Amino acid sequence: MGGVLMKDWIETSSWVEETLDQHRSYRKKSLNLIASENIMSDDVARHYSLDLGHRYGNYDQLEVGHRKYTGNHYLVNLEKRALTEACQLFCAGASDLRSLSGHVAGAAVLLGLCESDDLVLELDQLAGGHRLASRLCEASLIRLQVEAVPFDGSSYQVDVDATIAKIKRRAPRVVVLGSSNYLFPTPIEDIAVACNQHGTTLVVDAAHIMGLIAGGKFPQPLNAGAHLVIGSTHKTFGGPQGGIILGKRPEDVEGMLPALYPGLVTNHHLMRIPALIALFAEWRAFGSVYAETIVSHAIALADALESRGVKVVRTTQGPTCSHTLLIKISEAKKKVLQLEKLGILTGAVLLPAEQGGEGIRLGVQELVRMGLKIDQIPDLAQLISEGIQGRIPAGLRDRVRDFSELLTDIHFCYSHELSRLRRS
Repeated sequence: MGGVLMKDWIETSSWVEETLDQHRSYRKKSLNLIASENIMSDDVARHYSLDLGHRYGNYDQLEVGHRKYTGNHYLVNLEKRALTEACQLFCAGASDLRSLSGHVAGAAVLLGLCESDDLVLELDQLAGGHRLASRLCEASLIRLQVEAVPFDGSSYQVDVDATIAKIKRRAPRVVVLGSSNYLFPTPIEDIAVACNQHGTTLVVDAAHIMGLIAGGKFPQPLNAGAHLVIGSTHKTFGGPQGGIILGKRPEDVEGMLPALYPGLVTNHHLMRIPALIALFAEWRAFGSVYAETIVSHAIALADALESRGVKVVRTTQGPTCSHTLLIKISEAKKKVLQLEKLGILTGAVLLPAEQGGEGIRLGVQELVRMGLKIDQIPDLAQLISEGIQGRIPAGLRDRVRDFSELLTDIHFCYSHELSRLRRS
C-alpha cells in the first residue's frame, strides 16, 4: 500500500510541477497587456509569508489588537504598521486590509451601508463599471434599486452635471464612481458636495488605479471629498492579490465593517500583510517614477497604434491619463483570442455606442515593470497592429517571443536599483 501511495504522490507532484513550468515558460514568452494584472517584485514576494498562511487573526471593527485567537502578538504589530502606512500613502483616516479582493471590499461596503430597497448609483457596463451593486442583487445577497451614473460616451467621462442633478432628484444611499476601463481621473469634487447635501455616501472604486493614486498621477479621492475608497492591492499597485478599504475618518469605515467581518471574511489571509508593508516602502521610494512611466508609455503606445491605422478611444483629454488604452474594433473577442495565440494577452470590453460599441483593453503596467523602454513602443505597436489583422503574417509569434526576451528584469524596486548601481 505504501508503494502505491508513494507512486501516486510522485506522479501528482511531477504533474503539478510540469504544469506550472509550462505556465511560467508560456508567460515568459508572452507580452502581458491585461490591464488588471501585474507582477510583484522579488523584494515584495520574499515577504509573502507561507507560515502566516496557517494562522488566524480574527478581530472586530478596527480593533486590531482584540483578537479572537491567541498567538498573535507579533502579527498585531505587523498589521498595525501595514494599516498605518496604508493610511499615510492614501491620505486616509482609517484603513482595512482584510478583504480578499477588491470585489469583496466593494461588497462589504455596499452590504454594510445599504438596507433593502436602497438606491445605489453606479457606472454601467458600457462605461466600464464593475457593477458591484447589480451583481449583489443578481446573487440575491441584497435587494437594491440600482441605476446608472450618467456617463458621456463621447468624452469617456462621468457626466458631472447630470450626475449631480440625479443625486438631487433621487437622493441615493450610495454613489459608486469607478471603472475597470479608467482612462481619465473622475472629477468628483462637485459630486461629493451634492452627496454631502443629500446624505449620500460617495464611494470611489479605485481597484485599477491604486498605483497611479499612490504614485501621484491620479488625485487622492479622499482629499477630493470621497467618503470611502475601495481597491485592489495588485493591478497597478503590483502587490499580492487582495482588497483594501480606506476612509477619510474612522467612522466612515466602521459602519460597514460588520458586513466584512464576520459577514464576508473571518480569517483574512495574514500571509499578505508583511508583503504589503514591503510594497508600501517600494511605492514610497519608486512610486512616482513608476506611475509617471506607466502613463507616458500608455500614451506613447496609443499614439504608435494610431499611426499604424489602429483606432483607439481618444477625447479632448487625449487617449488616456492612466495605464489603460482602448482599441475600437469589431469582433473584439475574436481578435483577443487571435492575439492570445500569438502570445499577446489582452481583454475584450464593451464600449459606448459613440466609441464603436466594443473594443480591446490594453494595460502597460506589467510590461513597464519588466523594463519596457519608450523606444521599444513602436515595435510593440507593430506587433499588436499586425496581430489584429484578418491575415496573420508568418513568423509573428516568433517576433513576439523575441520581443518578450528583451524584458527580463523587474524594475522600480530596490533589487533592480542595487543591481543597477553595482553595474555602474
